[in-house]
Amino acid sequence: PAMFPFQSWELIAASGKEGVIFLLDSKSLGGADHRTPLYRSPLLANDEVNLSGKGFWGAFTTWEDASGTRWLYVPANGPPAAGVKFPREYGETPNGSVMAFKVELKDGKPLLAPAWNSVNMQVPTPSIVANGMVFVLADGDSPAQISPSGSQYSVADRIKMATHATLYVLDAATGKVLFSSGETIKGFSHFSGIALAGGRIYVPTYDGTLYCFSQGSPLP
Repeated sequence: PAMFPFQSWELIAASGKEGVIFLLDSKSLGGADHRTPLYRSPLLANDEVNLSGKGFWGAFTTWEDASGTRWLYVPANGPPAAGVKFPREYGETPNGSVMAFKVELKDGKPLLAPAWNSVNMQVPTPSIVANGMVFVLADGDSPAQISPSGSQYSVADRIKMATHATLYVLDAATGKVLFSSGETIKGFSHFSGIALAGGRIYVPTYDGTLYCFSQGSPLP
């Protein structure tokens, strides 16, 4: 889960493959009856109820901008649920995307207001926010575990279905793509994260390669 301060609360944001996001009060997780969250979103992803390949995968990322607005960035596998619209969208996202929400107050309680949905991504992983930018890896993996016939895919099958990872840098407020690694990364990444330090972003892939990107001109 992601934890962050908002108004008088210390909130916990969490979800799973079912495609619903919960905001919980860290001091009273289920409320007075131990079963009522502070906020429960409508269905945001995984209309198919495909728990082996769709929905929210990986941890959320949160950021508070200079104006005091609290943001939540959510890696979604597969398209948004039917009827879910974002003020800013960048085309269809059949494979997956980063969904961005603003945490707002209504009737004395917090809620999530859709802000933007990123470009299409093949299995986006948990992002990192720095200097007003969202760094996110679309890992290129295939999350499918069960074939249409009902048999389980082997490791070799899943490797064949994978493509390659792509590193994106997005504007944290709008979701606009500021950078894409394109075809630079040759392999896919399997449930692994990126690291950012000293102006460099590090990306590991399944074939044992570590890629490093730096801002601006190449560093020595």
